[in-house]
Amino acid sequence: MTTISLAEPLIGPAWQKAEVQRRNDEGKLLQRFEWIDVSSGERYRYDPLHVIALKCTGIFLATPIYLGLYMAWHAARAVSTLWTQKISEWPKHIFNDLWCIVRAPLFTLGMMLSSPVGILHPLNGRLLVSKIERKWHFDASYKQDFRLLQDEKDQDILIYLKQALVDRSSTTTCYLAHCFQPLGKVDDPKLIKIRFLEE
Repeated sequence: MTTISLAEPLIGPAWQKAEVQRRNDEGKLLQRFEWIDVSSGERYRYDPLHVIALKCTGIFLATPIYLGLYMAWHAARAVSTLWTQKISEWPKHIFNDLWCIVRAPLFTLGMMLSSPVGILHPLNGRLLVSKIERKWHFDASYKQDFRLLQDEKDQDILIYLKQALVDRSSTTTCYLAHCFQPLGKVDDPKLIKIRFLEE
């Protein structure tokens, strides 16, 4: 196994490019390149390093806009509680939304401080961004991103968002960079083969 160093620093995770074969939920064989964090066994979507650096630049610029949309969404959810939920449920749901609003600027700061790391050291910066954003979304899976779920259900996006706004049992989330989130681990039973490559 050859550790990929490229533009990465000497400290932090060891990264390895790999060719991965796996079966999806329908049993279809898929083959693609992925980045493997050797220290944790987590698998990440493969992008060339310069593409990851460009995405980190975009994240730095887009995060303040995302913050405004995120806070507006939770404010709208808090208000919608007043006519979509029982009175006994109001305190819990309104507090949850207010808590999301209060903590959001701290995660915004974390994203804006970590994304420049990804410009200089793409893989380690991407790892920092993914961990901060995952905590921002209470460790929700990237598979719960509304864009992925909406595609699966083939619904009009406005109808889908309206349902998510009032459905308090929904675990739907909206990652700014869901493509930065881990795809799984190397011990995933659906994996058939992992072949490590030199870059």
